[in-house]
Amino acid sequence: MKCSRIGRSERRLRLMLGVCLVAVAIGSMAHAAGEGGATLRGTLTYKGPVPKMDPLAVDHDMDCCAKVPIYPETLLVSADGMLRDGVVWLEGVAGDKPWPTEKGVMDQVGCIFIPHLTIVGVGQTMEFLNSDPIIHNIHTWPRQNSPMSVSQLAKGMGRAIKRTFDLPDEIKITCDVHKWMGAWIIVRDNPYYALTGDDGAFEIADIPPGTYTMVVWHESMERVTRKLELGAGDVRVENLELRLE
Repeated sequence: MKCSRIGRSERRLRLMLGVCLVAVAIGSMAHAAGEGGATLRGTLTYKGPVPKMDPLAVDHDMDCCAKVPIYPETLLVSADGMLRDGVVWLEGVAGDKPWPTEKGVMDQVGCIFIPHLTIVGVGQTMEFLNSDPIIHNIHTWPRQNSPMSVSQLAKGMGRAIKRTFDLPDEIKITCDVHKWMGAWIIVRDNPYYALTGDDGAFEIADIPPGTYTMVVWHESMERVTRKLELGAGDVRVENLELRLE
């Protein structure tokens, strides 16, 4: 029995068809995986009396630091009790969700750290800038990573300070030159986290099915931890009222 020969054009057509079928299959699998991810969403609120926030005492470098009153950002609550700058993350997730592509950046403007809180991943670059015409200092107070205390020259005279962090952490940032300055860096080992804005809302999407620990952190509030079991396609709502630490 003789095997029939396939012409070059027919072989090319079959090859192209095979590649298309594989691409469609991979696309379908990826779409199904995305559809199967769970979502965690909710709000963080604070219903207690909000302490009076007087302007911080600015006692030197007045030309730069005292142009406008500087208020504490340790507890930012809307009129209806929604809590800003709360961080919600999941521990123990081994999914393949991509990290945000932008690096962490913290600037010093008018003797204030901007933003007050930023989140970076383990091993990602954190960049510190100084947009003020005076010297500042970056002093970190980590729980898990190595501390640093580095002076930073005035704008146009120095360069950005870049650091990475090896372990998950909640790191307080201060300036030894200007004692009223403070900020936070949260370091996480997976991208399943969210930061609340003025509306107190958070959402973490594309979570692989599994059982995880949800952690809720705010610099002025008691830490909350809770076990969550999430199935494929679940939408879990957690509206949490936090208490002062």
